[in-house]
Amino acid sequence: MHSGRVRLADWGHATNNANSTSRAGTRRYSAPEALDPRRPIDLAAADVWSLGATLLAFIGRHNIWDEPVAGDARYDAWLNAPELVTQQHGIADEVLPILMGMLHRDPMQRWTLDRVAVAVRRVGRWRSD
Repeated sequence: MHSGRVRLADWGHATNNANSTSRAGTRRYSAPEALDPRRPIDLAAADVWSLGATLLAFIGRHNIWDEPVAGDARYDAWLNAPELVTQQHGIADEVLPILMGMLHRDPMQRWTLDRVAVAVRRVGRWRSD
């Protein structure tokens, strides 16, 4: 029986610790702070980023950027005009605030997983086409 639920598992940095200084994962889905070896990583915030990057790629039907760093032209486009990026990739307008919350550059401002869960349950349409 099909439940209509999507399940995602990622064990690339499986730990019970809240923070880490070690690096793991695919750069395309890694939070910006995880790409800076000088910064400790809040793993919960980094996981929300990775889930947001995965969601963006899934709904947009392809990877939107190569890595979330200044100088990656597509990531720079996201930072400068996320609404244009989502429009170009057929993502519904109502999803943009969720993606922006999940992909906030500042991990302290990034949405929590609980906030994401509440928001995604309210989405009526994921794609604009």
